[in-house]
This record gives sequence, structure tokens and C-alpha cells, in this order.
Amino acid sequence: MGYQTGNYSNYSLQTNTSEEYSFIKDDQVAELEWFWPLLWTIASITTVDNFIVIFLVISRKKLHTNTNWFILSLSCADFIIGCVAAPMDYVVFKVLPENELSDVVLFLENMLFDISAVNLCLVAFDRYLAVVYPLKYVTFLTHRRVCGLIVLAWLVPALFFVGQILVLFTSKTYLSQEISSSVLVVLFQILPMIYLLVTFIHIAYIVRKHLRKINKENEQIKFNRTIPRTALRQTTRYRSILALMAAVNGTFVLCCGISVYDFFCRKLSLVIPPQYIAMNMILLNFNSVVNPIMYGILKSDFQREMKRLVVCLECRRPVRNSQMVSIGLTNVNSLRNDGLKEG
Repeated sequence: MGYQTGNYSNYSLQTNTSEEYSFIKDDQVAELEWFWPLLWTIASITTVDNFIVIFLVISRKKLHTNTNWFILSLSCADFIIGCVAAPMDYVVFKVLPENELSDVVLFLENMLFDISAVNLCLVAFDRYLAVVYPLKYVTFLTHRRVCGLIVLAWLVPALFFVGQILVLFTSKTYLSQEISSSVLVVLFQILPMIYLLVTFIHIAYIVRKHLRKINKENEQIKFNRTIPRTALRQTTRYRSILALMAAVNGTFVLCCGISVYDFFCRKLSLVIPPQYIAMNMILLNFNSVVNPIMYGILKSDFQREMKRLVVCLECRRPVRNSQMVSIGLTNVNSLRNDGLKEG
């Protein structure tokens, strides 16, 4: 996510007589008083909640499922974004001069957003298969295929990053840079938006059909006996999947939609206020906050493992001296009572 939209939206195009392609930083964004505190706050929250998801998936064996491997890959990408995106923006705006090195830093940051977008599509693909094709889900998504998809989710954006660097240093013409940035916007912003919207609409349609079928069955049996718990659990499961996907996909589409709108505005040479550009950057980073909360922390299996982890930590907590004294006095009193009884 982000080429001249996202983070490159902070730049304006400039051409000279030799048709060289360069960017001029919009210093008005960096001077906004609320921008940096809000960006650093979002970065801190992103780092913490993604670390929680990563730690739980790695440390708890019951979370070692295909779905959670995709969530782990997504959380790793978002964790890196939380750690380095805000510092990168600060370095570009405050430290580096306007040259190719600042462009490389921004390209690297864009690559991280691309990896997050592709991993989000993988999570949506996993949920799509589980709901629409439940019988084929287990046989199709083998452990090897899951690992292969995760590797591709990281490798493909990295290869495009290398290609973008080669274009930057080998061809400085306006046309080549425009083609490069446009291709990346289509591949990692527009297509993921369309894919997430289509999969969500199809999943919503299938879930609605399942819920209608379950409700009809419940209507037929409720006069004879109580509704089975399995039916209630299935209904709750479908609704929770739909709600989580609506929140995550909606956030992504909102953030990407604003970036794509910003991209086309710059293509049409429209003036964009610095407040809009700053909010665009904030939303791009905020997307990495929502992903682990919705797909990780709010999931029932994650919540169970978090509770068990808290219980284990409470059991391993060392006993304080006051507690040891009270335990010792209790033991002495019990021994004294036993002695009196024997006497």
C-alpha cells in the first residue's frame, strides 16, 4: 500500500527540461502539531498488539492451525510496520535530503505495506474456503501449500521492490516512474480492494443461506424439544466470521480507497490539503492496528489461550514473605491443635 498514494502522497511531481523524474517533499505535513504524536501512538499500539498475537501463536500449540499461520504472517508484517514505519517517515521528513536515498526508504516502507495487504488477502482466502468450500478446505490447504502461500506473500512484494529500485536508478524519465508506480497501485491496492469486497459479499451470501436453513430447522424442532447446542454454536460462528471480516475488510477498503483517491488526484494535478495527506498516512498505519485485534485477539481460540496463559503466570508467581509467614503460622497452629488432641 502506498506508492505516491500513502507515503508518496507526501510528494509532488516535478519535471525539468531533461524530463527527469523527482519528488518534492510536502513540508507542511511534517509541521502539523497533531501528526507526529498521533503517528507514534499508533505505531506503539501496532507493535504491542501484533507482538501479543505473534507470541501466542508461537508459544501455544493449540493455536498451530492453518488459519493462525496466515494470521501469524500478517501479524509479523504489521509488527515490522509498527516498529519501522514511523521512524522511516521521521527520517525522510526530518533527516534525509531530497535525493534517491529518501526514495529508497519510502519504497522499502511501501513494500512492508504491500506485504501486509497480500497477507490480509491470504487470511480472507482462508476464511473464504472454510465457509464456501468446507469439504475441500482440509484437503486443499495442506501444510505445504500454506507455507508456500506465505512465502509468496513476502517474496512477490520484495521482488517488485527490487524492480522499483532498478527503475529508480537506471531510468529517471517521468514515463517509466509513472508506469512503475501505477502498476504497483493496481496490484497491491486496487486488486486487493476488489478481491476483499468480492469475497466478503460471497461469504455474506453463503452465511445468509446457512442461517436461513438453520432457522428453518430450529422452527421445525422447537415445538418438540429444545434447540441443539450445535446449531446455536454454528449460528454464532458464522455471524462472528462475518462480523470480523466486515470490520477488517472495511478498514482496509477505507484506507486503500483514500489512498487510491489521492493517487488519482495527483495524476490529475489536483491540489490536496496537507491535513488530508497526513490523515491518509495515519489511516495506512492504523490498518495494522485493526488486523491483529480483529483476526487475533478477538478470536475465541486466542482468548482461551490468553486466559490459560494468565492462569499459568499466576500459578508461577513467587509467594510473598507475608504469605509465607501466614502459611507458617497456620501450620504451627495446626500442629499445636494436633498435639492437644493427642494429649
